[in-house]
Amino acid sequence: MLVGRLGMTAEAAAKVVLRSDDNGPGSSWDYDVVGVLNPFLEALATYQVSEAQARAIITGNPSLLRRSEKLIPEKIEVLLSLGVPEDRVGRVLSMCPQILNYTTDALRASVMFLQHDVGLDDVQVTRLLSSFPRVLVYSGAENMVPKIRMLRTLGWSRADVAKTVAKFPQIFGMTLENI
Repeated sequence: MLVGRLGMTAEAAAKVVLRSDDNGPGSSWDYDVVGVLNPFLEALATYQVSEAQARAIITGNPSLLRRSEKLIPEKIEVLLSLGVPEDRVGRVLSMCPQILNYTTDALRASVMFLQHDVGLDDVQVTRLLSSFPRVLVYSGAENMVPKIRMLRTLGWSRADVAKTVAKFPQIFGMTLENI
């Protein structure tokens, strides 16, 4: 199925299936990959996600093979409600398939953090999500707050921080020492 429908090599498909099982090789947990994958791919296709993007989503987050396709619409609806154009949803999810692991409340809380604590406006949030969606899965308290505090202690205004994050969101992926 992964080989035929998504154009993966047999070796790559075997690795994805193996990585999809948190219990590891020889696990007694058994599931029907085809029965899960077909509805999953159909749900993604509803939102113009190409097969190449679907392949990137599944290889980037193999645990999705153990999840219901019913999780997809609510997560995508959050992205759409935040201004991500439907034709960019596949790109956003292929860049950060972990978005599909988060609850809609957690995704909305990340956006609220970016707006209220960082100071981004709606347009900046939309651009940020389209170009660097990983920011949705960073922990505000553990990852983003220390970096914002550091910049503020250097004399940066809230507007300076917001402008920097809007143009260079990768700052949240850096260590404090490398900022």
